[in-house]
Amino acid sequence: MSAAEGFSPGQLRLGDRVRWLDGVYQAVAFHGETVVLLSDQSRVPVEVLHTALVSAPGFAVLDADGHPVATTPLPTLIDSPSKKQRKEARKWHRHMVELDTGLLPGSNVPRPGYDARTTTLAQRYARKSQDLAAVGDEISAKTLESMRLRWKRAGENPLVLVEKRGRSGGHRTDPRVIEVMREVVMSHSRGSNVDGKAILDEVRDVIEERYRAELADPDEAKRLLPARASDG
Repeated sequence: MSAAEGFSPGQLRLGDRVRWLDGVYQAVAFHGETVVLLSDQSRVPVEVLHTALVSAPGFAVLDADGHPVATTPLPTLIDSPSKKQRKEARKWHRHMVELDTGLLPGSNVPRPGYDARTTTLAQRYARKSQDLAAVGDEISAKTLESMRLRWKRAGENPLVLVEKRGRSGGHRTDPRVIEVMREVVMSHSRGSNVDGKAILDEVRDVIEERYRAELADPDEAKRLLPARASDG
């Protein structure tokens, strides 16, 4: 999936500035369903799933004056979920119901740490994060909050919490590529009508010129060169 295919113009575009988790970031790259963000305060790139980004409390795409310009719609649901996806959806539905009501589906007795009469949502997020970590699922309370909000906005349909396809493990964009992407996107305004494919080709051209010596090494070339849009 290319950047242009993964994110429609009405949602989030390469170069957009966004408010996320009380900070301001710029979208400098798309990888499938992952967005690479660069903070205004830091040079360290952050990778986050698009679904988690747009469902976070307070998320907004910003205009040049720092004001919200659009509400990002929810991504489409999976049309024909597989057996594995349905199983995962049922699992997350149970977790979301317990967070929301304090009770697991079909139960009228709350588990310790979940009683809605004596705990807050924030406390239940924290407890759920601990419980999931105990079985090997490292999910923060903040992420659980975003997941519950998405689930509620989708009419409590758990399929919005199921990824449509697998993610490659351990991928991180090379900081040199991030820097070039930042330079390129900053040279174009939001209304410049330059699409993601053209941006990626321009990024590749800059990298080929700037890192000519490094690209002689196949491993470096793999880290540095994004696929040219016209190649796919």
